[in-house]
Amino acid sequence: MGIIRYLLAITVVIAHMPFGEELSFLPSKVAVRSFFIISGYYTAMIIKKYPTAKSFLVSRFLRLYPAYLLFFLIGFITLPNGGFHFIKKICDLPFLAFMLTLIANFTMFFNDVILFLAGVTTPRIDNLIILPPIWSVSLELHFFTLAPLLLRFRTVTLFVLMALSIVLCATLRSAFSFQGPLWDNRFFPFEISYFLLGCISYRLFGLLKMGYYVKSGHIFLFAIIVVILNFRAIPLEDDLKQLVFSLLLAVSMPAIFFVTRDLKIDNHIGMLSYPIYLSHIIVIQLVGAFSKSQSVNLFVVILLTSGLSCFVVEFIDKPANRFRAKLANVSVGAK
Repeated sequence: MGIIRYLLAITVVIAHMPFGEELSFLPSKVAVRSFFIISGYYTAMIIKKYPTAKSFLVSRFLRLYPAYLLFFLIGFITLPNGGFHFIKKICDLPFLAFMLTLIANFTMFFNDVILFLAGVTTPRIDNLIILPPIWSVSLELHFFTLAPLLLRFRTVTLFVLMALSIVLCATLRSAFSFQGPLWDNRFFPFEISYFLLGCISYRLFGLLKMGYYVKSGHIFLFAIIVVILNFRAIPLEDDLKQLVFSLLLAVSMPAIFFVTRDLKIDNHIGMLSYPIYLSHIIVIQLVGAFSKSQSVNLFVVILLTSGLSCFVVEFIDKPANRFRAKLANVSVGAK
């Protein structure tokens, strides 16, 4: 699964470059939702390894927070919305907005909520998030918080909850014109369906150990990579393409995991995806300050984010993972 996660992360990097959304392998919202599906799958797979819900939640937080703290501090120092600008603006906020902004920046929680309050406060609190892409991690944290309860339910109940999320999304978008980026992929009641799809994928296919299905893992892996790299060329309507890709990913994941789980290089590549996601905005702005050539910048940004992520994996994530492993009966690995 590592190469898939890496390609999805690079897709987001390209999408956030100037004029990059049209050049990325697939739309950034599809990449982010694919991460949600993968996250749901891994969560369903590992949660039983933890003796308590608390140990699971602590492990999830430790998986995400050390690298986030590093890049938050770097962003605070280097980005235009950090430093003195951040301190001055946050001190002008009403008390509740002040507290929410602090919590969002220092804990990663509620970044998605802040996006919905963008026009309510003066100054706009969405401009005071040091690492703006962290909203998707906030959605993951919401899911992790609910996962110990949700994954007690039978699979048919997860199907029902997923269907309710889809119906709610379709109803509100059509009847009340809930459109735009906020409602499109940043509203947790809509997005939980993707996490649940990953959980259902594990429930239905993850226990298969033999047969043609798991032996076809390399074929599934190749198919997913081909679709990612050629997504925009597929002659289907965008929403239909996203649906087909999401279902293909859900059906493929158990077989792909089965054939890649013992590949150390694949695991290492997959671990790069999270620090790439955290660091890319910082790197894009720093590189853009020295060069105006978009083609050169893209190459340099991908190279620097990947190299920086290797450092973070080796010296931050791996030590944190060793501590996290003590919370479970087995090593928790990259996820």
